[in-house]
Amino acid sequence: MHRASTAPVKRAAQPALRGRVPVWIPPVVCVGLAWWAMALVASDAPQAGYTTVHPAQAALRFDKPCDPRWNQLLQAALAQLPPADVEDRGALERIGDEIALLPFVEEVGEVRVLWPDSLDIPLRLKTPVACVRVRKELLTVAEDGTLLPGAHDMPPIDEHGFLPVLGPNGAELDRLVPGDKVPAGAQLDALALALALRAELDPEASLLLGPILVDASEAMQGGVDHPGVVLRLEERRTVWFGRLPGASSGETPLKIKVDNLERAARLLRPADGSGAEQKSWLFLDLRWDNPDIQYRDAPRKDEPPSGASKSGAGSAKQP
Repeated sequence: MHRASTAPVKRAAQPALRGRVPVWIPPVVCVGLAWWAMALVASDAPQAGYTTVHPAQAALRFDKPCDPRWNQLLQAALAQLPPADVEDRGALERIGDEIALLPFVEEVGEVRVLWPDSLDIPLRLKTPVACVRVRKELLTVAEDGTLLPGAHDMPPIDEHGFLPVLGPNGAELDRLVPGDKVPAGAQLDALALALALRAELDPEASLLLGPILVDASEAMQGGVDHPGVVLRLEERRTVWFGRLPGASSGETPLKIKVDNLERAARLLRPADGSGAEQKSWLFLDLRWDNPDIQYRDAPRKDEPPSGASKSGAGSAKQP
């Protein structure tokens, strides 16, 4: 009788795996899955309504802070526009064209689709550089002379100081509405000087002088008896500026006029904590290199020439 052997049974050796999965296979699989998922979504997009964008849901990108009232007008305009197909480039461009018609919009960039149902609309807004009185309110004016929406009680202040008011104030301006242009004549001439002052006048000097009404009704007249452009300030101060910049080679250069105006403005700084001005003045004539000035407390031997008191715009407090 044979006894069973207790020696361990040796199994046949398993064949060893030869090599590994090639490194390029996982990326290819991932790309394939991603392509398949995108194709699936694209096939379902029409059924889900993702090919339609609604202008009212557009994301607006401004190049500068936007007046909240302008933003409301933008939203109202967008809400009136019909939906557009994402693949209809013409429809997207028409949305931009409609927004560009608003008086405060300088330029509309390329309208792009934001997935899934919105739009990206970059906007460049017009910059108010002056004001004009229309009826009982002030409307701001862009550099190109366009009246902008949004009424003000007083001239706004920006980084350049007070926005000047274009004068003379007159009933002929009461028919204007936002989107109209400043009419040719005195107000348009006043805008030319307002732009020059905006570029040259120190902001601190603008704040010291207060709101300025630019009366250009005699802008093109010269001579000793004609003041040219008259600046009417608060506290019944009057400045004879002379002709418009570049209107005559015989005029004192703009830079000298502005420097002298800034010197006069610094005289209005409070001398101490009392708030009293260092040296208050009533009249300033900038037509000469050495300007004439009349101080408030000086003996009034002579009144300013008659043109200084001519009406047509009133004091600068009117704006």
